[in-house]
Amino acid sequence: NNISIKPNLSYNSDHIGITSENQISKLINDADWNIGRVYSDYSFSNGCYLRFSAKNIDKLFTMGLRENNPNSDTTQWGDVGNTYYLWYIKHDSTLEIRNNGTLDSVFGGAVTYSNNIPFEILYDNLYIRYYYNGIEQAYYYVGANKTFYLDSSYYHTGNGIVVIEEFRN
Repeated sequence: NNISIKPNLSYNSDHIGITSENQISKLINDADWNIGRVYSDYSFSNGCYLRFSAKNIDKLFTMGLRENNPNSDTTQWGDVGNTYYLWYIKHDSTLEIRNNGTLDSVFGGAVTYSNNIPFEILYDNLYIRYYYNGIEQAYYYVGANKTFYLDSSYYHTGNGIVVIEEFRN
């Protein structure tokens, strides 16, 4: 098993379940962004890599990187001007990329996805690079010497929504 993410993800166990393989389920409050966050309480600087796979195509969730510590900064991912860089996985099997809360209009919003195909986000110490199925889909300049945490939010309830496969430097 190639999971290299530290097992100390932060979440409320009344709302979220996580298996030993880092498969995430949202247990309560369907159709609510405010209940159901999972994030790292550690970060990586000057480069990092995140890899995950959706296990369903009918659940709405976000997964990505953020500069501010999720423990102390509770701004929502959709707020324009925040420091999120994420995949927005939609329940109609389409995808969006969001940079600082803003839709990446070059990538668009009509790209479809399948379950069990890997999503990746790479910070190479200059750019955030988004990959789907091993193919670069978009990139966004952020500059050097940034520090990032993993952060994710879940809108729909369900078992086994996503598996976080890697989060490393």
